[in-house]
Amino acid sequence: MSSFLVPMLTINQMVATISSLLRSDPDHLTAQMFIAAGIDIRQSGWEKRLAKAMFALNQEALHQRYGDPAEEHFVYRRVPPVPNLYQTLKSVKCWLYQCSEGTVPESELYRFFKTVVRVWLLETIVSRLPEYEEAEWG
Repeated sequence: MSSFLVPMLTINQMVATISSLLRSDPDHLTAQMFIAAGIDIRQSGWEKRLAKAMFALNQEALHQRYGDPAEEHFVYRRVPPVPNLYQTLKSVKCWLYQCSEGTVPESELYRFFKTVVRVWLLETIVSRLPEYEEAEWG
């Protein structure tokens, strides 16, 4: 497997989209799960902290894979959310794959993205499909 550092723009876009989704439904269970995971979305600057942590985790995976120390410093920029949730899901899956080296998959942030964020994005996408809307409840 060959690993790479996910571009900063991609990480910033993922975080912007996640933030937008959380703002659209702040009482959703997922918002509570972010807080429980130590990502306090009620505090100012949480997006920057999350983006930096995601980048650092990717760097750690590369370090564990190749042994080279990380030389690139993350630059957080506010960017518009990606309007295509399919792209956000694919970016999250790519980031998870690039972070799947060494002990990184055992980290809380990795596990949170794999078990909560990825599934939340899948459910959000599916629930917006016309076929889902037309399906009977129960």
